Amino acid sequence: MSAYYDLYETPSPDGKEDKKSLHARICPKRTYTQKEFVEHIATFQHLPKNVIGAALDACIDELCDLLANGNIVELGELGFFSTSLKCLRETDDEKKKIRSESVQFQNVHLRISSTFRNNIKKNDPVVLNAGYEGDVGCILVGRVVGLKHKQNNVDWTSTLTVQPCADEILGRLINKTYTENIKAS
Repeated sequence: MSAYYDLYETPSPDGKEDKKSLHARICPKRTYTQKEFVEHIATFQHLPKNVIGAALDACIDELCDLLANGNIVELGELGFFSTSLKCLRETDDEKKKIRSESVQFQNVHLRISSTFRNNIKKNDPVVLNAGYEGDVGCILVGRVVGLKHKQNNVDWTSTLTVQPCADEILGRLINKTYTENIKAS
């Protein structure tokens, strides 16, 4: 597994500008369209594209309907989809001031399943790439040597301990000899 990330300034929650901190965000390699995703599945799972496309469309329609009606939806080993709400008006803890017009859907959340989480195993390879504004490179090649999952209510935090081991993962050291008086650059 390999992913690029970039660092962004985190706004101060209390509005103070004296403390600046950074947080990491994933830099996607690309976004797959539904058509590309269906073709990818068809290629690697040897299933007809039209069947996969129709099934995916039906799943998305039903998922949207079930979430819009206040349900949590489990999709097998992937995990659980749920929604969150937000109030458009501020209130001072008086429930009577909140009306349905001032409550709306905010986000759809995915809580990965324990099976999905457990697929991350010790000795799995890890490649960590980092950079800033297009200057990106590999900063760590290693393997998982420690793994800890911690639950806080419905949220999980997974902590990986990674041991550097570029030689083991990338293969053997390559020793090339070039013609005399050739300089590498």
